[in-house]
Amino acid sequence: MARRIAGGEEELTVDDYFLEPRDAAARAVDWAAEAGHTVSADDLVEVLSADPDPVAENLFFRLLDRLGVVPE
Repeated sequence: MARRIAGGEEELTVDDYFLEPRDAAARAVDWAAEAGHTVSADDLVEVLSADPDPVAENLFFRLLDRLGVVPE
């Protein structure tokens, strides 16, 4: 993906395509509210700014859990 982005004429970087964790969390809080869930932006920021995990599913499921969409 980085190679594809770098080939563009606009000289955009990968970072230009992704929100900062705090901005992404704010949008996720709004999305969750529309779905009827109340979630904490701080909890989402924690997940979105976490160190990479060798198993991406771990972070993905933590994110889903914080969004309130994982069945208990």
